[in-house]
Amino acid sequence: YTGAQFARQILPYVQAIPVSSAGRPLLGPAVRSSTGRVSQLSVAGENVSGRDFRGALQLPSTNFTWRFEGEQVVFTVRGHGHGVGLCQYGADGMARAGKTAGEIIDFYYTDVTVKSLQR
Repeated sequence: YTGAQFARQILPYVQAIPVSSAGRPLLGPAVRSSTGRVSQLSVAGENVSGRDFRGALQLPSTNFTWRFEGEQVVFTVRGHGHGVGLCQYGADGMARAGKTAGEIIDFYYTDVTVKSLQR
């Protein structure tokens, strides 16, 4: 994003935002969850939730980092926002290779038992 693009996207979530960081941090340090996802960050001095920020910029996940390159903000995003630890593409590849649902679950999750529920 250029500074102007960034400001337009995030403006509804903060009182006012400068187009450049002149004198104060445009993006402050992020508070991260135990899984590394951004739960809160400072945007031009205003606290914004990671979910609101993600939504404003249409990022696929709250697992993101950023860096400044000149007058641009570059975001690196990991995952697609599910936050449950199962890669859909990986699970699909395993299924196509003949793995069972149980084998796929065992691969992605430890100490999990799959059971039928009786109604």
